[in-house]
Amino acid sequence: MNFETEYNKEVLDLWKKHNPPNPLIPKQIGQYNINAEVLFVGMNPSFSESKMDKYFASENCENQKLKNQKSSQLFALEGPNFDRRVELIREYEGAANNHTYNNYFGLFDPFIIKCGYSSKCWEHLDLFIMRGTTQNKENKLIYDKNKLNDFGKDQVNLFFKSIKKTNHKLVIVFNSEASKIIYKELKNIKISDELGSLDDSKDIESYIDADNKRYYFSSMLTSGRLDIFSRQRLINEIRSFSKK
Repeated sequence: MNFETEYNKEVLDLWKKHNPPNPLIPKQIGQYNINAEVLFVGMNPSFSESKMDKYFASENCENQKLKNQKSSQLFALEGPNFDRRVELIREYEGAANNHTYNNYFGLFDPFIIKCGYSSKCWEHLDLFIMRGTTQNKENKLIYDKNKLNDFGKDQVNLFFKSIKKTNHKLVIVFNSEASKIIYKELKNIKISDELGSLDDSKDIESYIDADNKRYYFSSMLTSGRLDIFSRQRLINEIRSFSKK
């Protein structure tokens, strides 16, 4: 079983186990390069009906099976042709990761090139698998009183289990909430602890795990949340690592 097949199956099994109150088919991945040097990590897959429907109706949608699809029907957890729709979603996810969704994935190439790496040397995974565009709403599915619940913990475990099977050398987390969770897990701080402020006296900009993967933690690259000064410091630090 290849990486993509195993990951997608585990996502659906996890979803079935917890049966969360979210009406959308969870994260699935298309073709995945486990040997890509860089992994970009987000919080969870977004879901924007208007943007997806616009793409499906546009000339940019080269996959005829996705042409003129309606996202509300395609991603619905309930409804006919579930297996076929899941396969189409995997094809869409593959297209999105290849810069179809330019206002997000399209930013990764220019960033990593400035860091001294080649274009398209990266892959992308989300820490959590539920779809949505409002993080506060999605957080209610994974937190109970500011602590990760079992549904949240299982997703974090799936993330680490999955990337352990890859050969990524650099892991860049572009979300402040995901950064906190991943950092706590790497440092063996109980992820059930409240996600309050971390110890400011410690250097938490980067971390090397037991598999020699180097992690960098940041806020979002999109939406202007990463100011130009923090962005440049991050680029400089990654460049210094790439030259070693």
